[in-house]
This record gives sequence, C-alpha cells and structure tokens, in this order.
Amino acid sequence: MIGNDIVDLTQARKESNWHRKGFLQKLFTAHEQYLINTADDPERMVWLFWSMKESAYKANFRQTRLRRFAPQKISGQLTAITETEATGSVFYGLTYQTKTIFTSNYLATLAFPVAEPSTYQQVVIPLEHTDHLYQSSQVRQKLLQYYSKNLSVPLSSLHLSQQEDGIPDLTIEQPSSQSLVIPVSMSHHGSYGAFALGWLTHQCS
Repeated sequence: MIGNDIVDLTQARKESNWHRKGFLQKLFTAHEQYLINTADDPERMVWLFWSMKESAYKANFRQTRLRRFAPQKISGQLTAITETEATGSVFYGLTYQTKTIFTSNYLATLAFPVAEPSTYQQVVIPLEHTDHLYQSSQVRQKLLQYYSKNLSVPLSSLHLSQQEDGIPDLTIEQPSSQSLVIPVSMSHHGSYGAFALGWLTHQCS
C-alpha cells in the first residue's frame, strides 16, 4: 500500500494563506500546530504536515477503500528532520511511515504502512504547463518510461489502469507467465509532478 504527495511551494503561497485565522486549527492537531508555530521555518512545517497527511490518506484509501479525508483527525509525528529531508509517521486508523524530501521549490512525501518493508521509490519530475489534463498525462507517461528503463521491460508491456474507485495500478504483461500488478501513486501540483512505485523482488524479463 502506497501514497505520495507533492507541494509546489510557490504555488502553495499563491493558493493558500496559512496565516489566515482558523487555517491551522481547521487542518492540524494541537501537537502539529505547536511544532508549526515553534519551527524555524513555519511555512515549510505547514506543508510538511499537509503532505504527510495527504500521502497517508492516499495509502489508507488504497488499503481500506474508505473516502474520509478529515485532516485534523490525521495525526502526524516527526521522527527526524534536516534541511533536506524528514521522516515520521501518520496515524489515521492505521499507522503509516512517511519520508519527505525538501528543496527550495517543493517538498514531496511518500507514505506506506509500518508493517511493510521500504521497497518503494518516489520520483519527482518538472512540468512545463499547469493544465490538469496535461500534468496527469505527463506523470503517467514518465512513470511508464521510468519503470521500463529501470527494469528493462519493454514499454509496450506496461499498462496503467484504474480500479473502479480510481486507484491506479501498473500492469506488466508477461507472455510466459501471469501478468504482474503493482500499486503506484501519482500526484502533481504547480510546476511539479511525482510518482511512487514498488520495486519487484525479482527480474521481470
């Protein structure tokens, strides 16, 4: 089970005024608000916790099929944080590990259940246009190209599909055996896209 999220920090400043009265109280727990208000960089902390919640929600939805995004009920904890990355956990009925990377332009988070080994990888890509359909198409295309290159699988053997509730999967067609279905997570915001996927424990070809 996997979830990922990306926040374009420039776009976030345009879209959301986190200083607005009631903004923090509506979205974050008391503990999260304390960490935000006492942080050296409160803005980064706001979007760190938001990204942790979003990615954990996506992982939770894939696992439970329950659409219940209630940010204040999604509780985040930080394990470690540096200038370039953070690790933590999120509790939302179930507990998820999170890993976040920071740059001056964006932050991106990957979430997965604590019981699962960390065999997931997140890839961030720049996007030229902000059109939603374009961005969605580009992220899907880059995911297929990335997987094809890194696993030496023909691009024609890879297919992205959605389950009835919109959850994406990557299918690898194998002529001599049963097709493999791999969970993936895709997101885009502002000038960036991101996808996360699990590595197979054996070679496909």
